[in-house]
Amino acid sequence: MNFHKYVGCGNDFILFDARKEIPRLDVSKLCHRQNGIGADGVICLKKSDQYDYRMSIFNADGSEAEMCGNGIRCLGLFLSHLKEERRELMIETLAGPYPIVIEDGLVSVNMGAPNQVEFGIALDGLTIDYVNTGVPHAVIIADHAPTFPLEIHGEKIRNHTRFAPRGANVTIVSRSPEGFLFRTYERGVEAETLACGTGACAAAFVARRHFNVNGPMTMISKSEERIEISFSGDQIIMKGAARRVFSGQIQGFEKHETDNHASLQLSGQYGST
Repeated sequence: MNFHKYVGCGNDFILFDARKEIPRLDVSKLCHRQNGIGADGVICLKKSDQYDYRMSIFNADGSEAEMCGNGIRCLGLFLSHLKEERRELMIETLAGPYPIVIEDGLVSVNMGAPNQVEFGIALDGLTIDYVNTGVPHAVIIADHAPTFPLEIHGEKIRNHTRFAPRGANVTIVSRSPEGFLFRTYERGVEAETLACGTGACAAAFVARRHFNVNGPMTMISKSEERIEISFSGDQIIMKGAARRVFSGQIQGFEKHETDNHASLQLSGQYGST
Protein backbone atom coordinates (compact mmCIF):
# COMPACT_ATOMS: atom_id res chain seq x y z
CA MET A 1 0.00 0.00 0.00
CA ASN A 2 1.37 3.39 -0.99
CA PHE A 3 1.77 6.06 1.67
CA HIS A 4 3.09 9.61 1.76
CA LYS A 5 4.50 11.53 4.70
CA TYR A 6 3.88 15.25 4.98
CA VAL A 7 4.86 17.88 7.52
CA GLY A 8 3.03 21.10 8.32
CA CYS A 9 4.67 23.49 10.77
CA GLY A 10 6.31 20.59 12.59
CA ASN A 11 3.25 18.28 12.70
CA ASP A 12 3.92 15.12 10.68
CA PHE A 13 1.26 12.91 9.13
CA ILE A 14 1.04 9.69 7.13
CA LEU A 15 -1.35 10.18 4.21
CA PHE A 16 -3.24 7.58 2.18
CA ASP A 17 -5.37 8.00 -0.92
CA ALA A 18 -8.45 6.09 0.22
CA ARG A 19 -10.87 7.24 -2.47
CA LYS A 20 -11.09 3.76 -4.01
CA GLU A 21 -10.35 1.58 -1.00
CA ILE A 22 -10.44 2.43 2.69
CA PRO A 23 -7.52 0.67 4.39
CA ARG A 24 -7.85 -1.15 7.71
CA LEU A 25 -4.63 -0.06 9.33
CA ASP A 26 -3.14 -0.28 12.80
CA VAL A 27 -2.72 3.45 13.28
CA SER A 28 -0.80 3.25 16.56
CA LYS A 29 1.81 0.96 14.97
CA LEU A 30 2.13 3.17 11.90
CA CYS A 31 2.69 6.24 14.08
CA HIS A 32 5.18 4.57 16.43
CA ARG A 33 8.46 6.51 16.26
CA GLN A 34 10.71 3.45 16.63
CA ASN A 35 8.73 0.52 15.20
CA GLY A 36 6.72 2.25 12.50
CA ILE A 37 6.90 5.17 10.11
CA GLY A 38 6.46 7.66 12.93
CA ALA A 39 3.89 10.46 12.91
CA ASP A 40 1.48 12.55 14.95
CA GLY A 41 -1.40 11.02 13.04
CA VAL A 42 -2.78 9.29 9.94
CA ILE A 43 -4.89 11.06 7.31
CA CYS A 44 -7.09 9.35 4.73
CA LEU A 45 -8.27 11.19 1.63
CA LYS A 46 -11.80 10.00 0.83
CA LYS A 47 -14.65 10.79 -1.53
CA SER A 48 -17.36 13.13 -0.31
CA ASP A 49 -21.03 13.05 -1.29
CA GLN A 50 -21.48 16.79 -0.66
CA TYR A 51 -18.08 18.48 -1.03
CA ASP A 52 -14.91 18.15 -3.09
CA TYR A 53 -13.18 15.67 -0.75
CA ARG A 54 -13.41 14.24 2.73
CA MET A 55 -10.61 14.04 5.29
CA SER A 56 -10.52 11.40 8.01
CA ILE A 57 -7.78 11.94 10.58
CA PHE A 58 -6.68 9.60 13.32
CA ASN A 59 -4.51 10.46 16.31
CA ALA A 60 -1.37 8.47 17.07
CA ASP A 61 -3.30 6.36 19.59
CA GLY A 62 -5.83 5.33 16.93
CA SER A 63 -8.68 7.57 18.05
CA GLU A 64 -10.41 9.59 15.35
CA ALA A 65 -10.15 13.38 15.61
CA GLU A 66 -12.78 15.86 14.51
CA MET A 67 -10.36 18.14 12.68
CA CYS A 68 -6.68 19.09 12.37
CA GLY A 69 -5.54 22.45 11.06
CA ASN A 70 -2.04 21.45 9.98
CA GLY A 71 -3.40 18.12 8.77
CA ILE A 72 -5.89 19.72 6.40
CA ARG A 73 -3.14 21.96 5.03
CA CYS A 74 -0.99 18.87 4.37
CA LEU A 75 -3.97 17.28 2.66
CA GLY A 76 -4.26 20.33 0.41
CA LEU A 77 -0.66 19.97 -0.74
CA PHE A 78 -1.19 16.21 -1.16
CA LEU A 79 -4.11 16.94 -3.49
CA SER A 80 -1.89 19.29 -5.48
CA HIS A 81 0.68 16.50 -5.85
CA LEU A 82 -2.13 14.19 -7.01
CA LYS A 83 -2.63 16.63 -9.92
CA GLU A 84 -5.73 18.32 -8.55
CA GLU A 85 -5.75 21.50 -10.63
CA ARG A 86 -8.31 23.43 -8.62
CA ARG A 87 -6.78 25.76 -6.08
CA GLU A 88 -9.92 26.37 -4.03
CA LEU A 89 -11.53 23.31 -2.49
CA MET A 90 -14.06 22.41 0.18
CA ILE A 91 -12.96 19.59 2.49
CA GLU A 92 -15.44 17.64 4.62
CA THR A 93 -14.39 16.70 8.18
CA LEU A 94 -16.15 15.45 11.30
CA ALA A 95 -16.16 19.07 12.49
CA GLY A 96 -17.87 20.22 9.29
CA PRO A 97 -16.68 21.51 5.88
CA TYR A 98 -13.59 23.71 5.56
CA PRO A 99 -12.57 25.79 2.51
CA ILE A 100 -8.88 25.68 1.60
CA VAL A 101 -6.76 27.61 -0.91
CA ILE A 102 -3.52 26.17 -2.35
CA GLU A 103 -1.00 28.63 -3.75
CA ASP A 104 2.79 28.41 -4.27
CA GLY A 105 3.34 25.71 -1.64
CA LEU A 106 1.29 27.60 0.94
CA VAL A 107 -2.09 26.34 2.03
CA SER A 108 -4.63 28.53 3.78
CA VAL A 109 -7.78 27.30 5.46
CA ASN A 110 -10.76 29.18 6.77
CA MET A 111 -11.17 27.64 10.21
CA GLY A 112 -14.51 29.34 10.74
CA ALA A 113 -15.70 30.97 13.91
CA PRO A 114 -14.60 29.45 17.23
CA ASN A 115 -17.34 28.12 19.47
CA GLN A 116 -17.89 26.94 23.04
CA VAL A 117 -15.85 29.94 24.21
CA GLU A 118 -15.44 30.46 27.94
CA PHE A 119 -12.96 32.88 29.48
CA GLY A 120 -11.42 32.98 32.94
CA ILE A 121 -11.78 29.41 34.17
CA ALA A 122 -9.88 28.96 37.46
CA LEU A 123 -8.33 25.53 37.54
CA ASP A 124 -5.54 24.20 39.78
CA GLY A 125 -4.12 27.67 40.36
CA LEU A 126 -4.16 28.57 36.65
CA THR A 127 -6.45 30.82 34.61
CA ILE A 128 -7.67 29.01 31.51
CA ASP A 129 -9.61 30.21 28.50
CA TYR A 130 -11.54 27.47 26.72
CA VAL A 131 -12.22 27.62 22.98
CA ASN A 132 -13.14 25.10 20.31
CA THR A 133 -11.40 25.78 16.97
CA GLY A 134 -12.39 22.48 15.40
CA VAL A 135 -11.20 20.61 18.49
CA PRO A 136 -11.32 21.88 22.09
CA HIS A 137 -8.38 23.77 23.58
CA ALA A 138 -7.66 24.93 27.11
CA VAL A 139 -5.49 28.01 26.52
CA ILE A 140 -3.15 29.52 29.10
CA ILE A 141 -1.46 32.92 28.73
CA ALA A 142 2.10 32.57 30.06
CA ASP A 143 4.96 34.98 30.64
CA HIS A 144 7.26 32.77 28.55
CA ALA A 145 5.72 29.80 26.76
CA PRO A 146 9.03 27.93 26.12
CA THR A 147 9.72 27.56 29.85
CA PHE A 148 6.15 26.88 31.00
CA PRO A 149 6.04 23.42 32.71
CA LEU A 150 3.69 21.89 30.14
CA GLU A 151 4.98 18.42 30.97
CA ILE A 152 3.52 18.87 34.46
CA HIS A 153 0.21 20.55 33.66
CA GLY A 154 -0.58 19.17 30.19
CA GLU A 155 -1.77 15.68 31.12
CA LYS A 156 -3.57 16.89 34.23
CA ILE A 157 -5.60 19.56 32.44
CA ARG A 158 -6.20 17.41 29.36
CA ASN A 159 -7.87 14.77 31.55
CA HIS A 160 -9.54 17.10 34.04
CA THR A 161 -13.19 16.37 34.84
CA ARG A 162 -13.95 19.99 33.91
CA PHE A 163 -13.47 19.02 30.26
CA ALA A 164 -14.90 15.49 30.39
CA PRO A 165 -15.75 13.34 28.58
CA ARG A 166 -13.80 14.40 25.48
CA GLY A 167 -10.96 16.15 27.25
CA ALA A 168 -9.13 19.11 25.77
CA ASN A 169 -5.82 19.94 24.16
CA VAL A 170 -3.72 22.24 26.32
CA THR A 171 -2.13 25.22 24.59
CA ILE A 172 0.29 27.74 26.11
CA VAL A 173 0.91 31.14 24.47
CA SER A 174 3.10 34.14 25.20
CA ARG A 175 4.08 37.28 23.32
CA SER A 176 7.57 37.82 21.88
CA PRO A 177 9.18 40.48 19.66
CA GLU A 178 8.82 38.14 16.66
CA GLY A 179 5.20 37.20 17.26
CA PHE A 180 3.44 34.77 19.58
CA LEU A 181 5.09 31.62 20.90
CA PHE A 182 2.81 28.65 21.48
CA ARG A 183 3.05 25.04 22.59
CA THR A 184 0.38 22.33 22.66
CA TYR A 185 -0.15 19.11 24.58
CA GLU A 186 -2.41 17.09 22.25
CA ARG A 187 -5.01 14.59 23.31
CA GLY A 188 -4.77 11.41 21.25
CA VAL A 189 -1.01 11.87 21.02
CA GLU A 190 -0.93 12.26 24.82
CA ALA A 191 2.20 14.35 24.64
CA GLU A 192 3.45 17.72 23.49
CA THR A 193 3.82 17.96 19.72
CA LEU A 194 6.05 20.25 17.69
CA ALA A 195 3.03 22.21 16.47
CA CYS A 196 -0.76 22.23 16.32
CA GLY A 197 -2.84 24.10 13.76
CA THR A 198 -6.04 24.30 15.80
CA GLY A 199 -3.82 25.19 18.76
CA ALA A 200 -2.31 28.10 16.82
CA CYS A 201 -5.85 29.32 16.05
CA ALA A 202 -6.99 28.95 19.65
CA ALA A 203 -3.85 30.67 20.94
CA ALA A 204 -4.28 33.54 18.46
CA PHE A 205 -7.97 33.96 19.35
CA VAL A 206 -7.20 34.21 23.07
CA ALA A 207 -4.02 36.30 22.67
CA ARG A 208 -5.78 38.72 20.34
CA ARG A 209 -8.28 39.50 23.08
CA HIS A 210 -5.74 39.47 25.91
CA PHE A 211 -3.17 41.71 24.17
CA ASN A 212 -5.69 43.78 22.15
CA VAL A 213 -4.05 42.89 18.81
CA ASN A 214 -5.35 43.98 15.42
CA GLY A 215 -4.20 42.60 12.08
CA PRO A 216 -2.48 39.32 11.16
CA MET A 217 -0.64 37.45 13.91
CA THR A 218 2.55 35.43 13.50
CA MET A 219 2.30 32.24 15.55
CA ILE A 220 5.61 30.47 16.25
CA SER A 221 5.45 26.78 17.14
CA LYS A 222 7.88 24.70 19.16
CA SER A 223 9.42 23.62 15.83
CA GLU A 224 10.16 27.35 15.29
CA GLU A 225 8.11 27.28 12.10
CA ARG A 226 5.52 29.99 11.63
CA ILE A 227 1.82 30.12 10.87
CA GLU A 228 0.00 33.32 9.93
CA ILE A 229 -3.36 33.79 11.61
CA SER A 230 -5.70 36.53 10.39
CA PHE A 231 -9.30 37.37 11.16
CA SER A 232 -12.17 38.16 8.81
CA GLY A 233 -15.07 39.16 11.00
CA ASP A 234 -15.52 36.21 13.34
CA GLN A 235 -13.71 33.82 10.96
CA ILE A 236 -10.15 32.60 11.66
CA ILE A 237 -7.90 32.22 8.59
CA MET A 238 -4.77 30.08 8.96
CA LYS A 239 -2.00 30.15 6.34
CA GLY A 240 1.34 28.38 6.24
CA ALA A 241 3.71 26.07 4.45
CA ALA A 242 3.55 22.29 4.16
CA ARG A 243 5.92 19.84 2.52
CA ARG A 244 6.19 16.23 1.44
CA VAL A 245 9.18 14.55 3.06
CA PHE A 246 8.97 11.07 1.52
CA SER A 247 6.74 8.45 -0.07
CA GLY A 248 6.90 4.68 0.06
CA GLN A 249 5.03 1.41 0.45
CA ILE A 250 4.01 -0.48 3.56
CA GLN A 251 3.09 -4.06 4.19
CA GLY A 252 2.09 -5.74 7.44
CA PHE A 253 0.21 -2.91 9.16
CA GLU A 254 -3.27 -4.23 8.55
CA LYS A 255 -5.51 -4.10 11.58
CA HIS A 256 -6.58 -7.55 12.81
CA GLU A 257 -8.70 -8.38 15.81
CA THR A 258 -6.38 -11.09 17.13
CA ASP A 259 -2.99 -10.41 15.52
CA ASN A 260 -1.00 -7.82 17.42
CA HIS A 261 2.37 -8.73 15.93
CA ALA A 262 2.24 -7.62 12.30
CA SER A 263 5.67 -7.16 10.76
CA LEU A 264 6.97 -4.16 8.86
CA GLN A 265 8.35 -4.04 5.35
CA LEU A 266 9.03 -0.45 4.39
CA SER A 267 10.64 0.98 1.28
CA GLY A 268 10.44 4.46 -0.09
CA GLN A 269 11.94 7.38 -1.94
CA TYR A 270 13.02 10.30 0.17
CA GLY A 271 12.68 13.85 -1.05
CA SER A 272 11.92 17.43 -0.05
CA THR A 273 9.31 18.48 -2.59
